[in-house]
Amino acid sequence: LNASLTASVLYGYIDAVFDEFVTLDPATGTLRNLASQRAFQNTPKSTASASLTYTADLGAAGLLFVVPSYSYRDACQLFEVANPAIDQKSYSLLDLAVTWALGNGKTRITAAGRNLSDERYRIGGYVFAGPVFGNVQNAFYGPPRTYTVSFSHQFR
Repeated sequence: LNASLTASVLYGYIDAVFDEFVTLDPATGTLRNLASQRAFQNTPKSTASASLTYTADLGAAGLLFVVPSYSYRDACQLFEVANPAIDQKSYSLLDLAVTWALGNGKTRITAAGRNLSDERYRIGGYVFAGPVFGNVQNAFYGPPRTYTVSFSHQFR
């Protein structure tokens, strides 16, 4: 059995701040710079991911790939103005994929599990306020724990 292991680690950091965020104050009719009270939407300071790829040569039976991966995303606001009801706290996701590439390499079978810890995390949302809508706050969530099996074949 011939095997190999490779690793991948990524880290991202952004310190996004507004220099200017000018709005009209309807009460006074003057322009105000609200940069210190606003944040870039859906922009976490830190993101990270790590994965391993274990490859086993099964001889005439093909290749086996096992890929566990982990990702992290720091807390962030979904809009420029903070809203604790829908802003997203930091979260992590754990995934695992196993692929068997049959002997000829043209046929692959993959079984995968995504978000294995079944983390609930927001990826978007809306806030409707005012006399017409009342105070409606709506959030959209990322996929829950998901399992898939796929089959592919290359005909060339």
